[in-house]
Amino acid sequence: MSKPSVSPRVRAQTHQPLSHIERFKLVGGSFTSGMKRKVPSKSKLLQANLSEYRAFLLDMDGVLHRHHEPIHGARKFLSMLKNNDIPYLLLTNEDRHTNEDLSNKLHEIFGDACPTPDHIYSAANSSRDFFARLIRHGFNGSVYVIGEAGLIQNLKEAYMKNGHPSAGNVLTGLEELPKDSSIEYVVIGCVHAENTRHVERAADFVRQGARLVHTCPDYYDTYPDGRYSFGMPMTTVHLFEETLGCTSYNLGKPNPHMIRMAQDLLLKGTTLQWKDVLFVGDSINTDIRTSIENGIDCALVLSGCTTEEQLKRSPLYPNYVFEDIGELSKAYKFFD
Repeated sequence: MSKPSVSPRVRAQTHQPLSHIERFKLVGGSFTSGMKRKVPSKSKLLQANLSEYRAFLLDMDGVLHRHHEPIHGARKFLSMLKNNDIPYLLLTNEDRHTNEDLSNKLHEIFGDACPTPDHIYSAANSSRDFFARLIRHGFNGSVYVIGEAGLIQNLKEAYMKNGHPSAGNVLTGLEELPKDSSIEYVVIGCVHAENTRHVERAADFVRQGARLVHTCPDYYDTYPDGRYSFGMPMTTVHLFEETLGCTSYNLGKPNPHMIRMAQDLLLKGTTLQWKDVLFVGDSINTDIRTSIENGIDCALVLSGCTTEEQLKRSPLYPNYVFEDIGELSKAYKFFD
C-alpha cells in the first residue's frame, strides 16, 4: 500500500551535515544555497525524526486555541496524547488564572480531551517556584504584586509551603504594609484592567529600592475583533525602566528557569530525556527561542502570531513548520 503524502506545508531542516548558512537557507521546503545538494524528501525527514519524539511541550494560545476557539486538529491531538499516555505539558505565559481555572476554561473548548491542572505549567507557576527558591534560602521580605488571581495565589503558595503560616508577605492593590516589613520585590503580571494608582504605588516601592520582576515579555494582547489590550507586563515595565532607571527580570518564556522547572515536571518518573521531547509553539521570539537556547527540538505552527514572511526573515529557525497542530498530528501518527 502506498503511503499517504505529507502536506506540502510541512517543512523541516535537513539533518545532513550543512554549514550554518546552508541550514538557514532551507526555507519553504527548497534548498537555495549556491551549492547543489539534494535535500531528502519531507517524508524521509519526518519518518527519521517525528517518530522518535515521546513527549511534548505545547504552547497554548495560537497552538491549541485562538480567542477560545479550537484550532484545527487540537482536540484530536490532545485526545491522542491522553489515550496513549504520552507525557505532555502546556507551557504558557498566561498568569492571570490558576491551573485549575485554566483547565476548566480548556474543558469548555476541548471537553474531556482537555489538559488537567497537572498538565499545565504557567508563568504564574514559574513565579511561584522562583520565590520558593528564595524563601528556602532565607528570603523573608514582602512582595508587591500587580496581577490577577492566578499570579497572586501562586505567590502566596510560595510562602505558605515554605514555612510561612500566612501569606501576609504578598501585597496587592492598596493593602497596608505589615509593621516592620518592607517590599523587596515588585512583581508585574498580566491584568484584565489597568489601575494607575496600583502602578504608581509599585513605582514608589521600586524607587525605594525594591527589585523588579515580570511574568512575560509581551506589551499587548488582542481581542477577537482586533482591538488591543495593554494589560501585559511590558508596558509597565518599560515605563519603570525609562522613568526610574531600573532593570527587570522576566520569569516567563523564554527564561531558562521556566523551562528547567517544566523539564522536572514533564520527565519526572520516566526514562525520557530532552532529545525525546518536541516543543510546539507559535511564537519565534518566545517558543522557538526557548527551544533553541535550551537544546530542544521544536515545531512552529502558523496558526498563531507568526507569519511565513516573519519566519523567512528570522535568524531563529525551527526544526519543523506546520500549518497547524492538525498537520503535525497527522505526520506524527503516520510515522509513530
